[in-house]
Amino acid sequence: MSSSFKEIFETYLENEIAEYSSSSLFEPIIYSMQNKGKRVRPVLTLMAADSIANNFEKALPAALAIEIFHNFSLVHDDIMDNALYRRGRLSVHKKWNRNSAILSGDAMLILSYKSLETYKSKTYFKMNKVLTDSALDVCKGQQMDMNFTDKIDINESEYFEMIKLKTAVLIGAALKMGVLAVGADENVCQSFYEFGLNLGILFQLQDDYLDVFGEENIFGKVSGGDIKENKRTLFFIHSIENGSKEDVESLLSLYSFQSKDFDKKKREVINIFKKNKSDVYLRHIIENYNQKILNLIDNLPIKVKKQKQFFGLFKTILNRKL
Repeated sequence: MSSSFKEIFETYLENEIAEYSSSSLFEPIIYSMQNKGKRVRPVLTLMAADSIANNFEKALPAALAIEIFHNFSLVHDDIMDNALYRRGRLSVHKKWNRNSAILSGDAMLILSYKSLETYKSKTYFKMNKVLTDSALDVCKGQQMDMNFTDKIDINESEYFEMIKLKTAVLIGAALKMGVLAVGADENVCQSFYEFGLNLGILFQLQDDYLDVFGEENIFGKVSGGDIKENKRTLFFIHSIENGSKEDVESLLSLYSFQSKDFDKKKREVINIFKKNKSDVYLRHIIENYNQKILNLIDNLPIKVKKQKQFFGLFKTILNRKL
């Protein structure tokens, strides 16, 4: 079912993009939006609306708003990270230039809000608040992630707060806006938001794990990216908190510069992670979130048939090779 929602959204997106001007401002926007990813967020928006009212069409503008905002954040992330590629194609700032990417990204932020203008005032104001609050949270999370680069004493609670803000809140917003589109009450909205928040945290934890231990041909990314960028993930935090003095000093040294011999650095870092059982610890945390999300789906105020659709999507996420 999630695959059919993806196809429906892709068709809707193509029709909306066709309305954009052919000016140079919109060329990078169209390029970015046509760079097809998993479309997890808009699919969740449509699934949420369908599960409550069998009327996913009402949620299409909200799904578009979420996806445009998500892609806007990626355009600006790539600028900050000086990333060369995004999903196998040149990033916007590399294909055009930095200024064009900034301006087109700004326009995408505006377009995400314009997508909500089709809703009546009461629904519009509720959705606008969800998107605005989430947008600000994403910025807070991004700033926290940037601040972590020069920090040593990061604890788990800080890390979970960062991934909640940077990644999870937008998935929660996607689900909440889906049920808002069909007139759900606040209790229903909150149950879907809580489900999305935990799903987003799990997704990021899986990404962290697969970045180090995943198979590149399955994961779809070059492994070790977080190590290369000296990212403070849960692996790093756990090893710093539980490692010997020698391990801590070695890890801090390895994370203090960009190594010319990345393969050697990667091997040494992974050895420290494994020695301190940080991989086992992260798998344990992931399993706890798996169970929590299963319970949250089971408690969603929807029919069993609709719950099964969410279980199916969740199973797809779980099947990424850990």
